[in-house]
Amino acid sequence: MNRHAYLGALFTAGLALAVSTACVRRPPAQQGGTPTPGAAPQAATPAMPSNLVVIIQGTASLTDPGDRGYARGLALRLSRWLDGMGIRHTVINDEQAAAGGLRSARVAIMPLNPKPSTTEMQALRRFVASGGRLIVCYGTDRDLADLMRIRPGIYRPNAAWSSFTFNSNAPPHVPRQVLQRSPNIFSAAPADGSGKVIATWDGGHARRAPEPAWIRTPAGYWMTHVLLDGDAAGKKQLCLALLGDLAPELWGMSAAYWRQAADTLGRFPQVLDILVQRAEPRALAQVNQLAAQARQTHAAMTLAFNASRYPDSIVLGIQLLRNLGTLYAHAQRPAPEQFRGIWNQSGTGLYPGDWPRTCRELAGAGFNTVIQFVHSPGVAHYASSSTARSPVYHARGDQLRAGCEAARAAGLKIHAWKICWNMEDAAPGLIRQFQRQGRLQVSDAGAPLNWLCPSHPANRDMEKESILEIVRAYPVDGIQLDYIRYRDSHYCFCQGCRKSFESKIGRRLRRWPADVRSGELAPIYRRWRADVISSFVAEVRQAAKAIRPAIAISAAVYGYYPRCIDSIGQDWGAWLAGDNVDFLCPMNYTTDLTQFTKWTRNEMALPGARGRIFPGIGVTATESRLTPIQVIDQILCLRREGATGFILYELNDSVVADVLPLLKLGVTAETNGKAP
Repeated sequence: MNRHAYLGALFTAGLALAVSTACVRRPPAQQGGTPTPGAAPQAATPAMPSNLVVIIQGTASLTDPGDRGYARGLALRLSRWLDGMGIRHTVINDEQAAAGGLRSARVAIMPLNPKPSTTEMQALRRFVASGGRLIVCYGTDRDLADLMRIRPGIYRPNAAWSSFTFNSNAPPHVPRQVLQRSPNIFSAAPADGSGKVIATWDGGHARRAPEPAWIRTPAGYWMTHVLLDGDAAGKKQLCLALLGDLAPELWGMSAAYWRQAADTLGRFPQVLDILVQRAEPRALAQVNQLAAQARQTHAAMTLAFNASRYPDSIVLGIQLLRNLGTLYAHAQRPAPEQFRGIWNQSGTGLYPGDWPRTCRELAGAGFNTVIQFVHSPGVAHYASSSTARSPVYHARGDQLRAGCEAARAAGLKIHAWKICWNMEDAAPGLIRQFQRQGRLQVSDAGAPLNWLCPSHPANRDMEKESILEIVRAYPVDGIQLDYIRYRDSHYCFCQGCRKSFESKIGRRLRRWPADVRSGELAPIYRRWRADVISSFVAEVRQAAKAIRPAIAISAAVYGYYPRCIDSIGQDWGAWLAGDNVDFLCPMNYTTDLTQFTKWTRNEMALPGARGRIFPGIGVTATESRLTPIQVIDQILCLRREGATGFILYELNDSVVADVLPLLKLGVTAETNGKAP
């Protein structure tokens, strides 16, 4: 097998399927660390410092707070990828790197650190001079480029690259191709003969020569963009291959992780027997074949690990856990869920321009509902007469119309996803206009926010009319309200809120907002905020039902009820009790099954919850990145707690490639019941 295919087939097919110790429920007598009788002795795990690899989160190297938040997300995602490969590491910031945080590291990764300070550059030079190596993404600083022996080019926007492909200069074990839809890059080239282009971008605008994506130099690796979300399996493989090239001892660390992940399943033969016994009769032949493969792979992995053939051991460990994940999926049973939904944040389906394909694949995976983003106060993906039509609309046409038609043909229901109040994607001129009119939220410190104030009559009318426009013109099955809240407890304290609250209590306040931030009026004001949101939900449902009685009004809500009443003004328990919604999707985003269980149990105990609570599972949410096994376990949990449906966040390449195929082997093997 060539160097590019060596790990590629297994990583891209099933790296995300690592099985946690909770995924197989063993009888009590089988729990614990008892080894399989006759198993080969385990090789010692290579000892090495935990910060052999350091991720430098961009802080001082960025001036804009929004960019710093983005850099924090990039560092967090990269950290999760390394965790998923068993690579122990430390996350530090620019200031800590400048102050000596690189001393014991071998490799430092810079996910987005465009302008390192003079002090940090001095630390980076010392690090490289002492034998350390860097992996730099989206570098724009000339001093950093000189250190890396890179000749920086120019910013290339609006190119729409779709992937990057590695060539023969790449190190062993990288994937042949990694999928990534990058809208722009900062071009670069080797500064001298010591550097080599190892990968080039695919897609984008036609060019005379391929555009470098990755460059190898004596100081490490340079990428012309950042590592975005998506194709997590390919990117985990890429990270391991680059790190293993720069610090070969990391292969042993990762191999030990995969070996332990398999061995912690307990007595291996008994685990296989349990999974085979639980398999559906229709799948028994395939399950027996997978079990036989798993036994062979486990033995081969053990031999490879003990012989210190670590890349081989990793390949076999991943294959083993993939087989076990598939076995676990086969061991599950479908249930007559009323609602099996998925959120589509892009509003264009998985394949822009091809909604029918998206809907066919979802229906084939046992799903019955799509919640499609189509509107915020700033943009609309459909032919709105009151809101600016989005770039998506102008490029691809009416996405709500296309989604409705494709969903009908595939037997799916479709709900329009409506973002309320939040104007962060609106044109700057419109935001300035609303600010002049006093229609934006204001913090307790007097700072304006690019969100509409929910108590302003004109805002309420505008938002309600945008919803009714959809109800009148499109055959959607429902409307789902999102951001139906305040941003946090510091909002809103605008003059409009002051006047409305003073009218409610029948007297003027001398100190605003101090009088409602503390003291006897504080809980009354928090209750008033929640009532502002609740009354809007009730008004929307009443108006929409007057036009089309069968339409379902729902909301995506925070999972930690009732704390969200005071923090964001979202008393969704009252919406259930008052029959002001048809169903709710609490965003129970966590990797912790115990926490997920606690939230779901609390939600299902609320009055009116039965048949109307469909928990949201954060498969690829910021707060959680779930393996398919974890997704299955959360679905099983919510069933045990009495929920009759669920919704996944969100429709993307990773979910479709890694999660849906396993769900449809068992938990969504057939669609029963009707969606709301």
